Amino acid sequence: MRNHGNYGDPVPAVVVCWQHSPVHNVTTSEWVALVIGAPFDTALTVSWVGAERLIPIRDDTPVDG
Repeated sequence: MRNHGNYGDPVPAVVVCWQHSPVHNVTTSEWVALVIGAPFDTALTVSWVGAERLIPIRDDTPVDG
């Protein structure tokens, strides 16, 4: 998840659920996500975040199967 204003390092986070945003404009997404983030080693945050602030992560590590 990007910080407000896209400054600083991304914050590790997990999306819990999605919903259509009741209010949006040209610069924001129509979707928001309920996100649990870990901005510090000893803190968790829970907040609704616009989809434009989320960064997809993909793990390409092969799985032994």
